[in-house]
Amino acid sequence: MKLLDTMLIVYGRTPASSFHSWAVQQIAIAVSTEGAALNTVSLAELCSEDGVDSAAVGGAVFALAALRAKTHSRFLAKARPDAVLR
Repeated sequence: MKLLDTMLIVYGRTPASSFHSWAVQQIAIAVSTEGAALNTVSLAELCSEDGVDSAAVGGAVFALAALRAKTHSRFLAKARPDAVLR
C-alpha cells in the first residue's frame, strides 16, 4: 500500500497544474498495483481548502484514481498481463 501525499492529490485534481499529468500517473500506478491510501491529516487538509465541499473530497479523489487506474490497467495488460488486478 502506498500512502498518497496531500500535494499529489491536489496536483491530480488541478488540471492547470504543471504536475497534473505526473500526479495522475502516480495515483493510477499506486491504485492499480499495490493500492493507495491517504491519512487523516491529508484528508483534513483537502477538506479545509477554500471552496471545497468536504463531503465530496473522498469521492472525487477515488473517482479520479479509479478512472486512471482503469486506463493504467489496460496499459499493464499489454505490457505485463500477470500484473493486472481483475
